[in-house]
Formats: sequence, C-alpha cells, structure tokens
Amino acid sequence: MSQTARSHATTDSTKRFGSQRWNITPFVGVGPLKLGMSMSDVAKFNDAIGEPTPEPGFGDIFSAVIAQQPSAAETFEKLGINVNAFNGVAPETRAYLKIDYYGGKLGTIDLFARGEFRVFLDNIDLFNTDSLLLLQQPEKKNGGAAKAGLGMVYFDKLGLTLGDYYSIEHNTFHDVNSTGQDDRDVCIDSQEAIAWGDKNKVHEGFTDISFLTITK
Repeated sequence: MSQTARSHATTDSTKRFGSQRWNITPFVGVGPLKLGMSMSDVAKFNDAIGEPTPEPGFGDIFSAVIAQQPSAAETFEKLGINVNAFNGVAPETRAYLKIDYYGGKLGTIDLFARGEFRVFLDNIDLFNTDSLLLLQQPEKKNGGAAKAGLGMVYFDKLGLTLGDYYSIEHNTFHDVNSTGQDDRDVCIDSQEAIAWGDKNKVHEGFTDISFLTITK
C-alpha cells in the first residue's frame, strides 16, 4: 500500500469515526472494555451488549454480542461505530463485537472490521493498514506467530489473534482498499482465557508462520 493510499485511508476513517479511538493494551483491554470486568460492569458500560448466554459444552464460559440493529443507533454512535455500513448483509445476522466471560469475568474481546471501530495497537490502525505490514509488526513484538484454520494468526505473548487478514488456503492478504465483504476481526484474550485454552488444548492445531521475509 502506498504512503498516499495509506494517508487517504486514515483520513477517510477519521471522517467516518470522528475522534473516538480505541487502543489495545495486551492483557488489559481495548478502549473502555477492560479484561476482568464483571458481567454487571459491562452491562453498565453499554446496554446494547446482549444478555450473556452459556457456550454449549464449554463449562462456565458465557458469550454476548453487539449486533447492528437500527434501534441501537444512538448507543452505537457513542461507541464510535458506524451503524450504516454493512456490505449488504442483513444487520441482525452479523456481530460487530463479541465478548466471552470466563468464571463471570470478561476474558475475550473480539472486534469485527464491519463494526468500523478505530482500533490501534502501538499506533497501528488495525483496520486501515496494509495487511502484510500489520501482521509483521506484532510478529516482531511477539517474537513469532502461529496460524490455524483458514485465516487465524495468533500472537501468544500478546494475547492477540487476527482473523482473515491472511488467507491460509490461498496464501493471499486482505486488500485494505477492497469494497467487498470484510470479515476481519481482532481478538484479545486475558491470561485466564489463555490458560483455559492451554488446558483445553485450543491451540494444539496451530503451526508456526512468519511474515517477516515476505515482500509485495
């Protein structure tokens, strides 16, 4: 992605999102959502987040989502989410934000590009930066990366997973300038969530991958 194009993307995102910006701090949280929050804390923070429901077969893990709904427009605007952009998909069928509780405490925060959040890690705009460059930066900081499924890239020392920035099946990167369907997501985990994953062998199928030697 050229510097001009990257600058243009940043300018456009500023127009769409206003001044609100969510920063990721590994193992702490993202924006106003902090790992370790209780269900009641999260409910006070935003009433657009649905009632937590148990994940079948996963013990005391409960999940809740924000899905775009016209009646929640005012709440979304407070969060800095553009409720009008949805790539032609029925809004009630697509989550914008998914959270998981472990033992009643917020343990996973999953943000989707379709929600048009302004999310940053070390001043890198995670939804408006060239995908290869974006994957290289946390790999350097993490000291490695791992892949799984069709498009999950995991950075264990950061508690960070980036989804659909890279297609493992096709060995291609998401084009940040594409106007097509965008299923990218940014997921951060607490230490408790990672410990649960290790205990239940969630990352057993992950294999090492490196983006540092790839050029476009």
